[in-house]
Amino acid sequence: MALRFAHEATGPILQAQNDLLERVGAQHKRPETPIDSDQLTSLRARASEVDGGEAKAIFGNRELSRGQRAQSEAKLMKRLEDDLSEYADAVPASVLTEVCHEQLWLGMRAALLDGEADGRKGSERCDGRDLSALRQLTAAAGVLPDTVHGSSLFSRGATQVLCTATLGGSLDAARPLGRMPLSGGLAVHRPDLVPRKRHFLHYEFPPYCTGEVGKLGPPNRRALGHGNLAEKAITAVLPSFQEFPYTVRLSCEVTSSNGSSSMASACAASLALLDAGVPISAPVAGVSIGLVTDTCKETGTILRHELLTDILGLEDHYGDMDFKVAGTASGVTAVQLDVKLEGGVPLSIIEEAIDRAVEARLQILGVMETARPQKTTPLTIKASAPRAAVVKFKRSRLRDLMGAGGETKRALEVAYECVLDIEDVVPEGGGRSYSPSFGSGVIGVGRDPNDGDEPMMQVTVLAPGVSACDAAESHIQELVLDVEAGQILKGVVTEVRDFGAILEVLRGRQGLLHISEITHSLEGRASSELLSVGQKLLVKCIGVDPLTGYVRLSRKVILDPTMTDPSIMMTSSNNNTKKGSRSQSPSASSSAAARNKKGKNNNNGPHARGTTTNNGGGTTISSQNQPPRGRASASASAQPNGRRGSGASKKPSVSPNRRPPPQQQQQQQQQQQQQ
Repeated sequence: MALRFAHEATGPILQAQNDLLERVGAQHKRPETPIDSDQLTSLRARASEVDGGEAKAIFGNRELSRGQRAQSEAKLMKRLEDDLSEYADAVPASVLTEVCHEQLWLGMRAALLDGEADGRKGSERCDGRDLSALRQLTAAAGVLPDTVHGSSLFSRGATQVLCTATLGGSLDAARPLGRMPLSGGLAVHRPDLVPRKRHFLHYEFPPYCTGEVGKLGPPNRRALGHGNLAEKAITAVLPSFQEFPYTVRLSCEVTSSNGSSSMASACAASLALLDAGVPISAPVAGVSIGLVTDTCKETGTILRHELLTDILGLEDHYGDMDFKVAGTASGVTAVQLDVKLEGGVPLSIIEEAIDRAVEARLQILGVMETARPQKTTPLTIKASAPRAAVVKFKRSRLRDLMGAGGETKRALEVAYECVLDIEDVVPEGGGRSYSPSFGSGVIGVGRDPNDGDEPMMQVTVLAPGVSACDAAESHIQELVLDVEAGQILKGVVTEVRDFGAILEVLRGRQGLLHISEITHSLEGRASSELLSVGQKLLVKCIGVDPLTGYVRLSRKVILDPTMTDPSIMMTSSNNNTKKGSRSQSPSASSSAAARNKKGKNNNNGPHARGTTTNNGGGTTISSQNQPPRGRASASASAQPNGRRGSGASKKPSVSPNRRPPPQQQQQQQQQQQQQ
C-alpha cells in the first residue's frame, strides 16, 4: 500500500521532467548498432546453430558444481567465438562477443522457464532449488577470541562473511565535512555543531573469496556501494549516543562469494553487534530477490516472469533484476533495486518481490535467533572492550572541569587512566530527555538539558575498565553537577542525630534527611536504629534554599508505601551492617564521624578529587578533596559543613606520591581536631 502511494506521488514529478525535456527539445539518445539488423539477425542464427541447445543443458544440469558449470560456460563461449571469427573483418569484436554471450543468456532463461516442458516437476534452478527456496544457512557468533569485542560468521550457500565489531570512544568518531542541515532546516558552517558519525561498516571483498590471486588496493565503487547498503540496513537499529556512548566500527570481510554478499554482511553485522553487547533494537537480515522474464521482442511486453529468492551469482549476471531488501521482523530498513529491463519493472512485480522478501527474511531471522549470543537483556560488554560514560553539564561549569590551563582535566586523565572528550550538545530533533548513567552521584534528572537559556555541554569518559570509568564519572559529576530539586542522589551518612541524619552528596554538599522522611512507618524507632555512619542511601532532593544552599532530602518518597517493613539498612562502609540489624548509637555514630573526618581535608574546589572506596556496593568517590595523582595543589582547612572558615591558613602543597612524615601527620590531625 505504501509503495503504491509513493508511486502515485512520483507521477507529477516525472511528468514535470518530461515536460522540461520537450520544452528544450532534448531527445533520448540510444546506442546505435554498428551493423545493420539483417546482418545481426544472421549472426544470431549462426550462433544459435552452433549452440544447439548446449547452453540450456549446462544451466539445466543440477549435478554440475559451480566450478564445473563455469568451465562448461567458458568452453561454449570459446567455441562460439571461434566459429564466428570469420566475421571478424566485417563485424566489430564487441558485437561478436555480445552475440555469443546472448546464447548463454537465452540458455539460462530457457532452462528456468521451460522446466515443465522438459519433464521436470516445475521450474527449478541450476542448483536444484525451488524458486522461493533459500540456500543452506549457518550462523555463529563469538567465533574469534575475546580480544575482539564482537565477531560472527554468517554463511548462505557458498557466500560467507566474517564480521568483527570494535568499540571505541567519541574521539574515534568522524566529523563529516561541509554543510549539514540541523533542526529547522538551518545549514551551518560551524564544524563543532555538525554531528559526528559514530557508526561505520567497512565492506571488504578480497580476491581470495572468488579463488583469484590479485592485488589489494583501496576500495572500489562496488565495495563502497555494498558497504553503504549494509551500513544503512544496520544504522536503523543502532542505539543513540545517549543510550550507548561508543563509536562502533564493523568490518565485514567476504571469505567466499556466490551472490548477495552485501545482504550476508548485514546479517553478520547484526550478530557481531549482539556479541559485542551493543543494544540494537532488533536483528537485521537481508535477502536478494531476482527476476527472469520472457518479453515480446517487438513491444517489450512481459509475457512471463519468475521471481528468484536468494539469487546466485550467475542468476544475478543473466537475470533482469537484483532487488536487495534488508530489515527486521517488523519492517524494512534498506532497499536497493538494480534493473536491466529497458521499460523498467512493473509495480505489481515489485509488490510481489517485497512479499517474497518478507517470507525469506523471517526464515533467516529464525536461524540467526538460534545463534544469538546474548538472549537476555541488558546485554553485557566483553571485558576486553573499553567502558564509556557521558556526563552533561552547563557551560558555566566548564571551568570547574578544565581547571587552570586544563590542569584538572589532565589530572583526571592521568589519575583514572581515561580519555575525556568535551563537546557541545548538538540538538537532534528538538532535544532529548536526559538520563545519566547509573554511577555514583546523579541517578536521574528527568528533564531536557536543552530546555533553558544556558547551553549544555557533555564530557565523554573512555576508560579501560568498569571501576576506572565509574570512578572518573563520579568525580566529574562532583565537579560539574548541581543539586536540584527532583534529583535522585546517592548519599553517604556522615552524622546520625535524634532529628535525622546528615548526608554527603555531590562535591561535599551536605543535606538533611529528617527522621520523618526516612520511612513511611517509623514505629517508634530512632534514627540510630535505621541509619549508621558510612551507610550509602538513595535519596531524593525535595528542596534547595536558593540563598543558603540548604538541601532537604527524603528517602520515603522513593520507597513503596505498601511495604510491610520498609527497612533501608544497607551495607555500611565502616561496619558492614546487614539489613535488619541495629545501627550504632548516637554517641558511637558521632565518634565514627569524627574518626572518618580525622586527617582529611574538606576543602571544596574545582581541583577536588574524591577518594575511591569499595564497600560492596560498587566503587564510589567520596568528596574528600585531595589533589589528583601526578599534580600538586594547595589545600586549605575548612569547617565541617564544607564552607571555608575565616582565618584558614593555607598549607604547603604536598606531592600525592610522597606522604608527609608521621610527626607532621600528627600535627595536622591535632589542628583539625581543635578546629
